[in-house]
Amino acid sequence: APSPGDDNPGIYGGHPAAAGGPAHTESGFMRFDHRKYKIQEEAKLLVPPPRSDAVTAIATVFAALADRRAACLAALPQTPPIAELDFDPALFEAGTPLLATVDPADFREDFTAAAGCLTPGMIELFPAIAGELAALLDAISGNPATADDCLAALWTEGGEADALWEKVAASGAVSAAVAAFAAGEAMKVCLTRMAPLLAPQVQKESWFRGYCPICGAYPDAGCLLPKEPEESEYLLSKSRQVHLHCARCGHVWRYERLKCPA
Repeated sequence: APSPGDDNPGIYGGHPAAAGGPAHTESGFMRFDHRKYKIQEEAKLLVPPPRSDAVTAIATVFAALADRRAACLAALPQTPPIAELDFDPALFEAGTPLLATVDPADFREDFTAAAGCLTPGMIELFPAIAGELAALLDAISGNPATADDCLAALWTEGGEADALWEKVAASGAVSAAVAAFAAGEAMKVCLTRMAPLLAPQVQKESWFRGYCPICGAYPDAGCLLPKEPEESEYLLSKSRQVHLHCARCGHVWRYERLKCPA
């Protein structure tokens, strides 16, 4: 396409605007917006700042942690902890995620297996807390009550969760913060396996909330995906829809485009 400076009367009609005239001019069949053109040209000159070494190091470690979690899916027991889940439309419509009504102790076997697989990798990735991670793994593996306390803490929020993490910390040489971090990572392995199994139950339900309809966690990313085809062949739309990605189980659900999930 010719640029604004081209001498092309068929498009710009030789109007003075093509050489820097009024912001909006019309000539022939085309309307030329000089302000928009200027912004686009200036945007080409913008260079993104280089990523700092600290950010690169953090991103590298957590990318490796994500790979370790994916690999640990194979270490889970063959049978999922929840074979069937009664879907309550009224609770769901009121904003209750699917797993909110499940007994967290049902995940004990999966959680223990996930912790046993993931913790050695976390010890390698986070040497500064290696001793605490090893102590937590010993506590979870040797005492089912510790695993249950971790699961109960992951299912609650606020002061109640803080008290449970302190209880877990007292069971071994580990801080409450490290216990919450390590147990949360192990639980991600369990829930990542469950999300695709439960997704069909909520796929056709409306859920325009900023937290996951399956596990209740908040998203870590959002993206624009192509709009689903309309039932009528005469309704064509090139717009895209916002979808959020759960930070804990990995489920993806549709959300309102012009609204903050927080």
